[in-house]
Amino acid sequence: MLRFLFAILLCLSFLSGCGGQEFIGHKPVTPAKVQKIEWREHSNTAFLASQNTNKPALLYFSLKGCSGCKLMAAETLSDPAVAYIINENFIPVSINFDQDLLEKYKVEDFPTVLILSSADRSEIVRVGKAMSSAELIPYLRVALRINSLTTMTNILDMLNVGDLDYGPL
Repeated sequence: MLRFLFAILLCLSFLSGCGGQEFIGHKPVTPAKVQKIEWREHSNTAFLASQNTNKPALLYFSLKGCSGCKLMAAETLSDPAVAYIINENFIPVSINFDQDLLEKYKVEDFPTVLILSSADRSEIVRVGKAMSSAELIPYLRVALRINSLTTMTNILDMLNVGDLDYGPL
């Protein structure tokens, strides 16, 4: 019975926005703290960091000479507020035209932002176009919500909530 109550409280905390991975409104945005996105290379270390910190991996695919990529780099990704949000809530991975990775992740457009779940590396969000900060931030919010729900589902599966014995009624 105690495990059942714990599971319900856990669900309510995620659904009410207390999942621990929020920004803008819950966690103060202090752009002066971080000026640049702390990009990582595509590696097992990046995905282990994603899993261990429960932060989704944000893969940014770009191509040298791509006008949309240049625009995003100059305006959106260099925006201190965007950099802060990404560094605090995601594991950012930059990929500059790697044919094997383009095929693996089925990337056809540049730039592409692909966000993967911290739990199982499943795709949460994919956007294949240049975006302003105002366009990118809602995608980041959605990705964090979905990642939290995926994590919650995994926790409930580990607790075997569906198999609980409620005893005689």
